[in-house]
Amino acid sequence: MLKKIVLTTLTVVTMTMTAGASEDINKTKEEIKIKTIGEKNCDFVKDMKDMSELTNENKGCVLKFLSEQISQQLPMQVDKFTELINVIAMGDNLLTYRYRITNFPDNVDMKLVRLSMQTLLLNNNCSTPDIRAMIDKDITISHSYYDGKAKYLFDVEITEDKCKNINKYEDEEKAYIEVLKKQIRKQRQKETKETKETKETKETK
Repeated sequence: MLKKIVLTTLTVVTMTMTAGASEDINKTKEEIKIKTIGEKNCDFVKDMKDMSELTNENKGCVLKFLSEQISQQLPMQVDKFTELINVIAMGDNLLTYRYRITNFPDNVDMKLVRLSMQTLLLNNNCSTPDIRAMIDKDITISHSYYDGKAKYLFDVEITEDKCKNINKYEDEEKAYIEVLKKQIRKQRQKETKETKETKETKETK
């Protein structure tokens, strides 16, 4: 039954997370009415055993079913910073998870957060059989993040191409971490030098 897949999807979301407001959300809800399956009869989806039965012809109904089932359990707190607020199926090829991030430190490096989440989500989504089955059918799994006031922060899109090139995105994160480390070392060297010069000036006087 696909309800088992719903539970699998929610588990992956929870495991992955480690680390005008209402107007934007309402706008997205309006878009759903335009882009989703609409009135198409998708009752047959409930009788599907697993994602091995996913086809290009039925994937729109499957996405609609998954989004509706998961949404019944939302909002859901996935860690101390992040809340999953809704899941949206848009057409036959896009399933979007929307998150709200709160209580982040003011000086957090959002680029590093994005790159870290990208690596985590790629490794989890691409290695989970039911989710990978959707990705291999040209379905994009999008994870969109907003702050406590619903201001857009960033998103991470999981596609078949990215799943095949995970190392590329892991290297991107590692490279950025090295840049940050160099900046920190440089700043510390500067502070040490300034402290030394201040001390020498006092001693001279």
